[in-house]
Amino acid sequence: MKNPFSIAFVIVAVLIFSGCTFGKKITNTAGELTNDAGKLVNKATGITDIGIKQAADLSFAKARAKEFYSSFIAQGEDLSSGPCLSDNLTTGWVADLVHNPRQPIDDDPKNQCPSFVNGQKQHFVELDLNGNFVRGQ
Repeated sequence: MKNPFSIAFVIVAVLIFSGCTFGKKITNTAGELTNDAGKLVNKATGITDIGIKQAADLSFAKARAKEFYSSFIAQGEDLSSGPCLSDNLTTGWVADLVHNPRQPIDDDPKNQCPSFVNGQKQHFVELDLNGNFVRGQ
């Protein structure tokens, strides 16, 4: 008669190598499969990462714009005319001062940052004359 321990060892080895999952769910509902597929597509395409990066870029640009504003105020600069705070805030971004609420003068290209108007920069942060965030895109 064979050793019972060697038979048990063979059975356990077969179960392990065959992928037996001892109570683990091995089937998914259609909704779970769709959700999993969506996550895989987002991961493969980077869609989720793009949204996170855009939010991070805006947060960084807002912080930089407020730094620029604070440094100009500390130097005693008169910002009441709403000048372009920075035509090169960070890669692809400018910072502009506007009225809050916005006024038609804020939409006049001659009162906006030149590199945004001519298309060299694609994004902007707007602060009001008190240095508060108004909008960014």
